[in-house]
Amino acid sequence: MEWASVLLSVNLDENGFFNTHLAGTYSSTFPSTTVAATTSIYNGLTPCEHGWLGWDCYFPQIDRNVTVFLNIDTESGEKMADESVAWKYYNDRKTY
Repeated sequence: MEWASVLLSVNLDENGFFNTHLAGTYSSTFPSTTVAATTSIYNGLTPCEHGWLGWDCYFPQIDRNVTVFLNIDTESGEKMADESVAWKYYNDRKTY
């Protein structure tokens, strides 16, 4: 039994609305940030595999924090380059 089902069975009445109308459960990535989850949907990899763990990521190759979806320096707000820093250093390994 997955953890979501356990939580429901322990905390909710067996004949209550939520249990009687439960169509299924779903899960997300960890960390469950927009960046990690969206990138996992895009390329079919887990956050550990694709490296996009949060809105801002540190790139030791350029010694800067980058807001990955916007491709800007986190501190200065300056645009990093025409090419996405995250795609450049984390490799574009999309599945389609």
